[in-house]
Amino acid sequence: MTAVRQPVAVVTGAARGGGRGIALALGGHAGTVVLVGRSTREHPNRLLPGTLEETREQLASSGSDAACFPADLGKAADRTALSEFVLTTCGGCDILVNNAAYNPIMPFAGMPARRWETVLEVNLNAAVALTRALLPAMVARGGGHVVNIGSAAAVADFGEQLAYAVSKAALERFTTGLAKELSATGIRVNCVRVDEALRTEALAALIGDPGPGSRGVTPAELGAAVRWITRQPAAFTGHVLTFQQLRELGALPVHHTGGVR
Repeated sequence: MTAVRQPVAVVTGAARGGGRGIALALGGHAGTVVLVGRSTREHPNRLLPGTLEETREQLASSGSDAACFPADLGKAADRTALSEFVLTTCGGCDILVNNAAYNPIMPFAGMPARRWETVLEVNLNAAVALTRALLPAMVARGGGHVVNIGSAAAVADFGEQLAYAVSKAALERFTTGLAKELSATGIRVNCVRVDEALRTEALAALIGDPGPGSRGVTPAELGAAVRWITRQPAAFTGHVLTFQQLRELGALPVHHTGGVR
């Protein structure tokens, strides 16, 4: 009897915050979760807590398999290495979550060209490159999910975040355009627009710990919403979903109504 292949999920930016919440939520849904990011025990983030190993340990405690793949997604070589690992070691990918993001807050006129390019490399080009590399195996199996994590910055002005806003606007358009192209393949391509406070370590570093009773969406709730998206039928594709729309669909609890991210 041929063994049934267990689904494989790839989550970028999985060391903390929304990426960790998504990885943990997909743990019971996928056979293996590939955790991608820069923060490891050997090379932690200087300002924020959280490592890939910690996420893997949380998954292991719930009985889920995970693999850590340290990578700087701003570098094409790291993206290629990640794609090769997923295709050769994991046999491909069934769920790709493009969550990793970089957002230096500064005016356009004062931003070095290289920093602008890094924002686009991490936030947009990495998502495009990983999708391009992993898509053929999905198509060959007749199904799969690409979930991009967007931002309200794509459609609203939040100050000195122009590079980030441009990258997220492009990511949303990439979502809708690719979904249309792949509509006959069984591949679903959707985007979650983070348009309310996502209660991550980065937010706490900026404004302090808002406390458990504060309004907003937790990483665990974002993870549950992404898991819900990956359980929808093939016709559910091409959506850019706000948190309120996810509530109306039953993918998020209705008791949180936080402010804009």
